[in-house]
Amino acid sequence: MKMAQCQRVMIFLNLQKKHNLKIAKIDDLISYRLKKEKLIKLKKTSKIKVKNQTYKIKVFENLLDGSEHFALIKGNLKKGSVPRLRVISSNVVQNYLINQKLPHSFDKTISYFKKFNNCVLIFIRDPNLQSVTQTLKQYKSKDFYNKGQDKLIKNYGIGAQIIKSLKIKNMILVTRSKKKVVGLDGYGIKINRQEIIK
Repeated sequence: MKMAQCQRVMIFLNLQKKHNLKIAKIDDLISYRLKKEKLIKLKKTSKIKVKNQTYKIKVFENLLDGSEHFALIKGNLKKGSVPRLRVISSNVVQNYLINQKLPHSFDKTISYFKKFNNCVLIFIRDPNLQSVTQTLKQYKSKDFYNKGQDKLIKNYGIGAQIIKSLKIKNMILVTRSKKKVVGLDGYGIKINRQEIIK
C-alpha cells in the first residue's frame, strides 16, 4: 500500500472512531445489494450457430435501463462444473449476430473454446444500440444494422449477476491479460484460475 493510501486509511479510521461509524468492505456492500436488488431478468433462450458450433444463447435485460446483454453457452453447466468463462464488452449486435466480420478477440476465444466442453462467453453491450432480441429475429438481413460505433464498456455488476443466474460458482477466467477482479466474492463466485489467450 502506498504512503498516500495509508494516510487516507488512517484518516477514515480516525473518523470512524470519532463518530462511531461502521466500516464495510466492498464485498460486503456488493453482497448486501445483491440480496436486496435484482438488476437483470432472463428475457429469451434460444440456439445459435457460431463458426459451425451450436451454442445456447440466453438474453438478459438490465432492469435499470432496459439494455440487453447475453451469454453464449457451450456444453452443460451442471452443478459442480467449472466452466471457462470470458466477458467481452462491445458492440455485439453488429459484430456477432449479423454475419459481419468477427473481431479478433471473439474469433480467438471461439477457437480456444473448441478444445473444451463447458464454456461461456458473456457479452455486455451499450444500451444505446439495437435490441438483441430484435436482432436475433432479423440477423440474416444484411441491411438490418447500418449504424453505430463500437463502444467498450465495463459493467461488472451486470456481468456478475449473469454469471450468478447461470448458477456458476467456480470458473476459469479466460482473458488477454491477468486481471485483478474485485467484489466477486459478494456474489458467491470464485475464480479458480486465469488462462491467458493471446
